[in-house]
Amino acid sequence: DLMEVTPGATWESFSKMQPVASMRGVIAPTPGNASSEASIQTVSDNVVITKDSMKYPTIFDMARVEVMRGPQGTAFGRNASVGLIHFVSNRPSQSETGGNVTATFGTDDLIELEGFYTGQFSDTVSARIAFNSDAEDGTTKSVTTGEGLDGDSNDAVRASLVFEPSDNFSA
Repeated sequence: DLMEVTPGATWESFSKMQPVASMRGVIAPTPGNASSEASIQTVSDNVVITKDSMKYPTIFDMARVEVMRGPQGTAFGRNASVGLIHFVSNRPSQSETGGNVTATFGTDDLIELEGFYTGQFSDTVSARIAFNSDAEDGTTKSVTTGEGLDGDSNDAVRASLVFEPSDNFSA
């Protein structure tokens, strides 16, 4: 959805293993080769995702998503010549303790659960754990059983820990 509202950018996929992105009219595919590196880089929390087969991260508990036109090689490496997509997840909170859980139900037996919990363990350590679980039967149904044939399910968990012993240091 983000790429649809980003001027000059598109994101499509032949399959989950081979997404195709374009920016400024330049397509960065790796047709037929899931191990090649594309010229549009995907980055998740400052970690470069080099292979197309890994460029479909589960999007949940995000602070922001940045779409940057290239070249971005100075900041993000050699394969960001056309541009990059940077997913930035929420950080642990040092001032608040709490969480949230959201449930979504939809057609084709769609069930999605998403949530997080964040808090401070001590004056210098805080943590956050977030999860996402979704499943659906899909739109194509078996004529004999009536069950979905193109369904999908995914479970993801992310945990982060921040250590800040002073105003000048954070890890």
